[in-house]
Amino acid sequence: MPSKAWRANPPVQGRRIARRQRPGPPCDAAQLRQGSLPGRTLFQGTGDAFRHCYWNALMEVFVDHETAYEVATRHESQSRGVDKEMDLKNNKKGREIGRYYKARYSKAEAYKKTRSSCKSHVSKGKLWIIKNGNLVRSNA
Repeated sequence: MPSKAWRANPPVQGRRIARRQRPGPPCDAAQLRQGSLPGRTLFQGTGDAFRHCYWNALMEVFVDHETAYEVATRHESQSRGVDKEMDLKNNKKGREIGRYYKARYSKAEAYKKTRSSCKSHVSKGKLWIIKNGNLVRSNA
């Protein structure tokens, strides 16, 4: 369980948590999404959906469910409307992915599998994006 001080002022970006505790080379989710997804998708598009999914999956694998939920939900506390709805749905899907792989693989393997799973979820329409102000599946 995180300390009271940490819970009162947790890191805003989950990728910082995951980077400290996971095996392998450092990974910055922002660099990853910018390198592999078109720039126009980073706000309310597939890049945004992937980022939220992957960030939550990593927190689930390398921290724990309660903290991942708490940090991600608090991160969205200033968001509103369809943007908030999109982010919360993609966060939830990411935590589900992280829990699935955490229960079946080592942390190193789960780390690899969460990335490919979130990418697959984007292309198969299992995540959410915003088009013309409406929440739609990520393959729409």
